[in-house]
Amino acid sequence: MTDISSFLGVKIAPALTPEFLYPRIVWGGLWGLIFLLFNYKSMNLWWTAFLASLGPSLVQLAIVFPFKAHKGFGGLELGTLTPVLVLIFNFIWGVVAVKFIRTAEEKKEF
Repeated sequence: MTDISSFLGVKIAPALTPEFLYPRIVWGGLWGLIFLLFNYKSMNLWWTAFLASLGPSLVQLAIVFPFKAHKGFGGLELGTLTPVLVLIFNFIWGVVAVKFIRTAEEKKEF
């Protein structure tokens, strides 16, 4: 069984080492903190997750891939579906972030 990225011809799956994971965990947390600044309570879960995922996706596609990883705009040197997978994976992050925050607020005791 192969992973989704490789199956779609995208070479984006890195080795999951502490050196790889740590900066991504930190950046994910920072994006989550920025996300907390917006009024997300009254919005639809899917729409909120989509909006939350746009920032990290744009940074990955327009800054990280072309300038830091030298893989071209959108990471197209990694495969033509790279931008699509980045949007999907960040959307999943957005859904989890919204659900986590909403669940935490529901369980808050005053």
